[in-house]
Amino acid sequence: MFIFVATATAIGFAPVAAACGRAEMTYPDLSFLSAPQKTGLPQDYVPASLIELGQSVETNGPMCLEKEAAQNLLKMFKAAKKDGVSLAVTSAYRNPERQKWVREYWSASGGSMSALEAAEPGFSEHQLGTVIDLTDTSVDYASTDPDFGAGRGGSWMRKNAYKHGFVMSYPKNKTDTAVLDYEPWHWRYVGLELANRPLSWRADLSAYGVNRGDPPRLLLSGLKPLSLSAGAFVSVYVNSDDRLVLIGKGTDKRLPIASISKLMTALVIREYYKEDAEIVIESNRLSGKGSSDRYRTGDTFRAYDLLHSVLIESDNDATTAFTTKLGEESLVEMMNSVAKRLGMENTVFYTATGLDFWNGGPAYNFSTPDDLVALASAIIREHPEIFDISKMQHFILYDSGGNQHHTVENTNRLLYDADLGPEIVGGKTGTTPVALQNLVLVTKPPQGEGSIISVVLGSSDNFGDMQSLIHWVETYYQWL
Repeated sequence: MFIFVATATAIGFAPVAAACGRAEMTYPDLSFLSAPQKTGLPQDYVPASLIELGQSVETNGPMCLEKEAAQNLLKMFKAAKKDGVSLAVTSAYRNPERQKWVREYWSASGGSMSALEAAEPGFSEHQLGTVIDLTDTSVDYASTDPDFGAGRGGSWMRKNAYKHGFVMSYPKNKTDTAVLDYEPWHWRYVGLELANRPLSWRADLSAYGVNRGDPPRLLLSGLKPLSLSAGAFVSVYVNSDDRLVLIGKGTDKRLPIASISKLMTALVIREYYKEDAEIVIESNRLSGKGSSDRYRTGDTFRAYDLLHSVLIESDNDATTAFTTKLGEESLVEMMNSVAKRLGMENTVFYTATGLDFWNGGPAYNFSTPDDLVALASAIIREHPEIFDISKMQHFILYDSGGNQHHTVENTNRLLYDADLGPEIVGGKTGTTPVALQNLVLVTKPPQGEGSIISVVLGSSDNFGDMQSLIHWVETYYQWL
């Protein structure tokens, strides 16, 4: 029988290491998959946020766990230690190759243990990265020992694990859909809310995870990864207070966003300016990098009309004209204030236009896919007319005297793509040499209420990446 040996390779939590494996392919987060024994996981699925358990958690070698699960595991072990219980981890994340070895080991061991830990590769909860196998001194640190459940460590876990978000996956007299036998050592992190429902947590996963019972429902059969050129991306379904990440990569990665900044600029403009306020183009607004040369000094427009130039053709002169009354610094300060109100903690604005600039060094407007989803959600709630404007293919701009100035043409070519599929609610492009190509697009789901907010940042082909992202979501999610 395998015996625990107290070794570790790092102090505290270490970054993803060879022991963890690296998520080379982009899949949806499958942490809340209720029962992989039924459907199986893709062989190349690796949780995106694996970190190595360090010396703060006793293990029998390098082991990895999903970040949130690892953080709560550490808290749980500290609480157990205060109660005089010394827990240890004998197994955590296992890739299919490791699972194959485990299966062969127990099959060869014979006796009662041969039926345990025998899931086929791709059908083990351990591949989710949120599962641990535990042991303690009551079983001499033996691995997968049924007596652990009756020992001091097992008793402590049954009384306290839920406080830290862990549940026993395969208890005695189970009434859920679990298919394996009683495994008192096998504990799964499901979060604090679900862990407080010990009898129904597995069934209740349907309300939280990607295989939820309500639409959209992930189709696991034939599931393929998504590969884009973008440095970070996300697609999120939002409906009132509901929010479900359909798929994403680097969703908290800060990247320059270029003219996507103008979505926040427009939000501030709508909150500050009345629709019929006069906006005058000043001479000092017409020079420098990013000028379109469409406007002349003294041109005057209604605020609401000129906003069409900001959102549809992403004109920088029209954008900076809105700082006439406020001043550039004041408008940017308001943009950052709204970002803070919306919880956009990884976003900073230096300009209203999103242009790269130098002020004692390079400075760029930064954000993340997660933060831009929050911004788009706020626009949908508070000022949906911003997206109504942004999806217009053409707009004839008149000055305040009623004279036609020019026809505004949209920079988002997906508006002209008849094969895209879903109805477009709105969006914004953004491109600079530093930021590369970026796009925020809001679309209607195939059926039902709500919106799908998709973001690609740092792309070499923002339109191609967005098409691939949208088609992937349409292919692998079922909308009833």
